[in-house]
Amino acid sequence: LRRLRVREVPLLVVSHFHVDHVGGVAGVFRGRRVGAVVGPSWSEPPYGSAQVREAAQRAGAPLAPVQAGWRWRAGAVDLVAVGPPYPLRGSRSDPNNNSLVLAATVGGVRILLTGDAETEEQRAMLETTPAAAIRADVLKVAHHGSAYQAPEFLAAVRPAVALVCVGVDNDYGHPNAGLLDRLTRGGARVLRTDTDGDVAAVQAGGGLAVVRRGAESGAPR
Repeated sequence: LRRLRVREVPLLVVSHFHVDHVGGVAGVFRGRRVGAVVGPSWSEPPYGSAQVREAAQRAGAPLAPVQAGWRWRAGAVDLVAVGPPYPLRGSRSDPNNNSLVLAATVGGVRILLTGDAETEEQRAMLETTPAAAIRADVLKVAHHGSAYQAPEFLAAVRPAVALVCVGVDNDYGHPNAGLLDRLTRGGARVLRTDTDGDVAAVQAGGGLAVVRRGAESGAPR
């Protein structure tokens, strides 16, 4: 946020409460005004949920759980929660599969922000959500590019750009090579933060382009 010179955060969205998603939450508030915080109704694991709640309370920012159907607009940005359509219990990872999934429209470009939603939540969205609500130009690939992806979900999204947020030299095997190949064969331009550094999809010449900060922010190629 410092590097991008972000001074104000109108809305902080927490997809779920695993430490790799909330461990730095205090830094979002440091030196910035945060207008509001939203997260999923699923409040596990409790330690992560408490981190977010305490950071919001210290900053005086309202915190609310939201569900599928919630909507937020500001300027050219329109956010709609499309998942989870209902609480998922007994899945491979309930916190992941109750991730708050948002469809964002920014200047006419559709973006799907999937948190760590795995196969179970992806299929639940397919079963309950109109295909048009899932279709997106840009996909923030779920769960750091793990193997737990539903092929039919990726086919429904059909992104032109797929962005994989993943740590350098992680111990989980992320991102999965088969998934990257599937996305590429589906026509997506794939960028990943471990090798490309900061990445972004931008509008250019009436279409989409991708930019990356480069290896100094990620790992050498």
